[in-house]
Amino acid sequence: MSTNQRKTLALRALATALVAVAVAFASAAVAADWPTRSVSIVVPYAPGGGTDIMARLIAQRLTEKHGKPFVVDNRGGASGTIGTGYVARAAADGYTLLYVGAVPTIIVPMMQKVPYDAQKDFVPVSIFGTGNYILATKPSLPVQSLAEFIAYAKERPGKLNYASVGPGGLQHLGIALLAQRAGIDIVHIPYNSTMAVSALMSGDVELYLGTSGEMMNAGTDKVKRLAIGSTKRIPQLPDLPTIAETLPGFRVAGWNGMFAPAGTPPEIVNVLAKEISDLAREPAMAQKLTELGIEPVGNTPAEFADVIRVEHASYREALKTTGLLKE
Repeated sequence: MSTNQRKTLALRALATALVAVAVAFASAAVAADWPTRSVSIVVPYAPGGGTDIMARLIAQRLTEKHGKPFVVDNRGGASGTIGTGYVARAAADGYTLLYVGAVPTIIVPMMQKVPYDAQKDFVPVSIFGTGNYILATKPSLPVQSLAEFIAYAKERPGKLNYASVGPGGLQHLGIALLAQRAGIDIVHIPYNSTMAVSALMSGDVELYLGTSGEMMNAGTDKVKRLAIGSTKRIPQLPDLPTIAETLPGFRVAGWNGMFAPAGTPPEIVNVLAKEISDLAREPAMAQKLTELGIEPVGNTPAEFADVIRVEHASYREALKTTGLLKE
């Protein structure tokens, strides 16, 4: 290589380094000034649900903290994919965020074509809270534990039914995955909304994976709680074992977290993650979330990414088992 060629390569390397430094300084400057105007937090569902409530708690605190309005923008429809797609196309400047759970970001993209790539178009910020799911049977079923239910079901392949609020939801996929790992054959019966838990209470089905709110408010004469889908027991029901105590590694939970469009300055992402984490850990907020049946989380972007990675594999397995996985 000639001396001129070496000089040219050196100049190119220097120019590349200078551009990288300039971009880094520009990104830091943007983050330092952020926000200078209103920030939109898109919730891809109608107002009033658990996801919407949590987003509004975060928006209120961020508004107070930064002195600029953080506004919840409800863009519902198509299982959350309309609002999610809207944020995927938004500028990566920290002024359009997404607050959502696993359905439109993990599950639906594996079931059908959506107008975004959930793994490439978003960066995870922080999970604010997780809604627990409780596995329950009808009281008349002669079992007292998950292990007993599994043994009972193995003796009656295809004879027991479980309810869900529709194909592809957490209740459906959670039990489908449980059945696959436990080696039991149990029939799925989808219902609309609250009809699913009603089907369990009336004895029309033998099993249901309901939200903690549904299952904790139901009387023991209506349902028999067997196990909880979280990784650890909860203070409200300390004697209720986890599903993982019978099926190691099993977890099903309805987390909700903040995402930003891919390319959002990491300084903004880190600021948001810290503030969401701090809010989730405040005693008064933690108590409020707990009263809503939500477990406070507040994790880092890296920890959130790990949750997505693990759940992507689990839900892929469940969707394949149910025949809902698109090829």
